[in-house]
Amino acid sequence: MLDRLRGLAQERRPPSLGDAFVGVLQGVGAPSGVGGTGSGSDVSDGCVGEPEDPALFDFSARLAVSVWAERTRDPHLAALLDDNYKAIRTELVGLVQRWMAERVIDTPLSVEEAAEVIQHVAFGVLAEQAILGRCDLAAAGRQLGALLGQGA
Repeated sequence: MLDRLRGLAQERRPPSLGDAFVGVLQGVGAPSGVGGTGSGSDVSDGCVGEPEDPALFDFSARLAVSVWAERTRDPHLAALLDDNYKAIRTELVGLVQRWMAERVIDTPLSVEEAAEVIQHVAFGVLAEQAILGRCDLAAAGRQLGALLGQGA
């Protein structure tokens, strides 16, 4: 996820919030540089929104929830996860700043608050996939864009 966010930050013009949301999450679990392009995989069972590999996405979501639970018992893991969480937030803040400057999103929230909402929704989608075995990335991306006043 972090590598994909960094890649978005390097793009000349980042995609819309909805497209970026789906693009980053659909490749969760895929090796760096793989996925996130919306290749049109068949997702009749599992996550909607064209993940590169629905089974890998499902496994990765379940693994993430297990790791999050383990953090309470392992201080070293907790520190690693905290660092990763902060790094993700830092990348999101940079993207939100660009989106606001380019009028891709228009919200009364501060940059930090908007980045926080995006991160909460992203992790919620992963939890939904792990708990229910299905999610709709495309709808979550559209709804998040609408919530944050995504421009045309």
